[in-house]
Amino acid sequence: AIDMWSLGCIASELFLGLPLFPGASEYDLLCRIIEMLGQPADSMLKFSKNALKYFKVSTETTEGGEFTDITYDLMTEEEYEECSNSSHKPKGKCYFKHTKLADIIGHYPYRASLTDIELEVERKRREAF
Repeated sequence: AIDMWSLGCIASELFLGLPLFPGASEYDLLCRIIEMLGQPADSMLKFSKNALKYFKVSTETTEGGEFTDITYDLMTEEEYEECSNSSHKPKGKCYFKHTKLADIIGHYPYRASLTDIELEVERKRREAF
């Protein structure tokens, strides 16, 4: 079986020449992934064995005190450091000014020697990526 996540990360790094998620720690890496792709669904985090390491859990109840839902919020850097008893870790480098994958790929420089037709073909390849 192929790890599709890793394959996608490697493909983007081959195209861009730089890693999408150059995190300096697990927390930094998770923050970058969430910034680019959004937070995983609460229903998924509910079954994660490490969710409580990085997320605060809130329970929602009705006015009568009946439990209705659980929500997960990513800890701030300070909250994470306090809970994990770790000192401040440096952040990884930030190679791109855009935070969404489509924007990073779309704004990556085109080769100057492309004709108009080749430029349009390249645009379509990037959109398909």
